[in-house]
Amino acid sequence: MNKELSPKQKEILNTTGKFVVNACAGSGKTFTLSKKLAKLIKTNNDPHMGIATLSFTNTAWKEIKQNLDEMNVEIRFPHFIGTFDKFINKFIFYKYYYLLPIFKKRPILVGDVGTSWNKLKPNMGYGQYFDIFSLNSKGNIIKTTQKRTYFKFDEKKPDKHHDNIKKMKCQYFKEGFVTQDDINFFSYKLINQFDFISEIIANRFPIFLIDEAQDTNKIKMDIIDKIITNPNVQESIFIGDFNQAIYEWNGADPKSFKELTKKYKTINLDENWRSSKKICEFTSRLVTQKYKAVNPNIKSYTFTPEVNGYAKPRNEHEFFNNIINEFLELCEKNDIIMNKQNVAVLCKGNALIKTIQGKSELEEDFFHEHDTLYDLIYSKWLFDSNRLHESYKKVENLIISLILKEKRITYSQKKEYIDEFGFFEMRQLCFNLIDIMPPIKNITLNEWVIKFKTKLKKSDLIIKQILLRKIKPINKYILISDLFENAETNQKYSLSTIHKVKGESFDAILLILRTRPNNESGYKKIVKKFKKNGILTEELRNIYVAITRPRKILVIYVPKSHEEMWYELFFNKPFIPKNQLTLSDF
Repeated sequence: MNKELSPKQKEILNTTGKFVVNACAGSGKTFTLSKKLAKLIKTNNDPHMGIATLSFTNTAWKEIKQNLDEMNVEIRFPHFIGTFDKFINKFIFYKYYYLLPIFKKRPILVGDVGTSWNKLKPNMGYGQYFDIFSLNSKGNIIKTTQKRTYFKFDEKKPDKHHDNIKKMKCQYFKEGFVTQDDINFFSYKLINQFDFISEIIANRFPIFLIDEAQDTNKIKMDIIDKIITNPNVQESIFIGDFNQAIYEWNGADPKSFKELTKKYKTINLDENWRSSKKICEFTSRLVTQKYKAVNPNIKSYTFTPEVNGYAKPRNEHEFFNNIINEFLELCEKNDIIMNKQNVAVLCKGNALIKTIQGKSELEEDFFHEHDTLYDLIYSKWLFDSNRLHESYKKVENLIISLILKEKRITYSQKKEYIDEFGFFEMRQLCFNLIDIMPPIKNITLNEWVIKFKTKLKKSDLIIKQILLRKIKPINKYILISDLFENAETNQKYSLSTIHKVKGESFDAILLILRTRPNNESGYKKIVKKFKKNGILTEELRNIYVAITRPRKILVIYVPKSHEEMWYELFFNKPFIPKNQLTLSDF
C-alpha cells in the first residue's frame, strides 16, 4: 500500500465534485479508490457526517477495507462501507418500511441473501416462485433469477401469470416476507414518495464513492441518483468498466454507467498494472479502449497466451483433469508458486466445474431435500474446523426449531424457549449432541448417518426420536468432504466460475470453454455478431473478465471446431493448424 500513485491515479485523488472513472481491467482502481477514501477520512473533521463507500459485491468492499487496514486507517462511525443492498436495507427500507401501508410488521428477508424460501415456507402453485419474481420501478413484474417456472413468462407481454404473481407477492408482503429485489423496489418508492429520506441521507453522507458502477441495476442507480442530486452531497465518484459488466442476467444495467459518462466529467484509467504486455495485447482485441502494461516487474514477462483446441472426449472428468495437470506442470516450469492465490482454473458456469470435480446432480442438490442432516453435518464441520461458537449456535438453532416445529425461529422465540428450558441445560444438550456426531473426515454420508444413528439410539437426548425420524440413509458413494468446498485444503489451484473471481488477480489462468455458454447461442454466432457490429455482449464480457485476471500466464482451451475462430479473434492473424501439441510440449 506504499506504492506511489501514477499521474492518472493522482488525478482521481485530487479531483473533487461529481465525476466518473472509466477504469480498464488491472488499472488499480480499487487501490486508487482506497487511497482516495483514506484521504477523505483523514480530512473529515465532522463527527456526524461521513463518507458512504458502496460496491456491488462483498469482495470489492472487503478489499478496500483491507487496503485501509494496511494504511492504518480505520472506517468507523460516521462512515459506511458495504454493498448497495446493505446500504439500502440499513438507511432506507428497514428504517422507513412502516410508512408503507402494506407492511404490518418488520419484514423478513428471504431468498438467496436471506432465509431459504422453500425451507421457510413450502408452497405449491405461484407461491413457490415468491423469491424469483419482483417488481421494477414502474411496478411491473420482473423475473430476477434464471430458475425455471412451470409456465412461460415474458416480461414484455403481461398476461394472467403477471396478475397472479402480483397477487401472490402482495399476499406474502402482508405476511411480512420480502426478497432483496423487493426491498430495492420498496426503497425506490419510499425515497421518491418522501423527500425527507434523501435529505436525511445526504446530510449524513455528503460524499459517495461508488465502485463497480457498471454492475448496478437501474432501480439502485435511480435510488443513488435521488440522493446525490441533493445539494448537500458535495462529492460523488462512480468507478466502473462497461467491458466488465457481467451481471445483466441478474438485472444489472450497464447502460446506466454509460449514461453517467455523458452526464459527469470522466477520467479514463487506461494503464494496466496487473498483466504482462503480451497478455494486454491479447486481451485488448476485445475492447475499443486500448490500454498498456505499465508494471515494471511484470510487463516484460515473455509467455505468449495460448489458444488450444480439444476434441470431444469420451470421459470428460478424466480428460479435463489431464489438461489441468498439464497446465500445472507448465506453471511449475515457469516458477509459478502453486497455491489457490496464484493459480486458477476458470469455467463458464457450474456444470463444467461439477464435471471436473466428478460430482453428480445428487451431490449438488441433495441438501435441498435433507436440511436437518445438512445442519448437523455443517455444525460438525464447523466444530472440527475449530469454529466452536458458530458450531454451537448452529446446533442450538436446529434443536429449538425441531422442538418448536418451526422452519425459522425468531430471536424472541429462541430466548423464550431457552429461558424456560434453562441456559445451562441447553448448553449441555447442544454439546452432548455435537459429542455423538462422528468426525466428517474420510467418511461417506451413508457411513456417517449409520454411525450417528447408532450413537443416537444409545443416548438419552430429548430430541432423539425427532432426529431418528428426520435422518434417512443416503447414497453411500458421496464423501462428506466433497460437499464442503472449504474442506478441499489440499487442492493446489482455485477452481471457480468467472463470476466468482471478478476483481481478483492470479499469476496464471487456465480458461476452459465449451461450444456454448449455458443455454445461450453458441460462441460461433456470438463472435460472428461481434465481428460485424463491434458490440461486446455479456457473454464476451465474461470471457474478457476471465482473460484479464492473470499476471503472467494465460492458457485457453476450446473445442477443436472453435479453435480457428478464437485464435483469429485474439491474435488478429490467420490460423495455422498445428499437430496435437499439449502443454507439456512447451
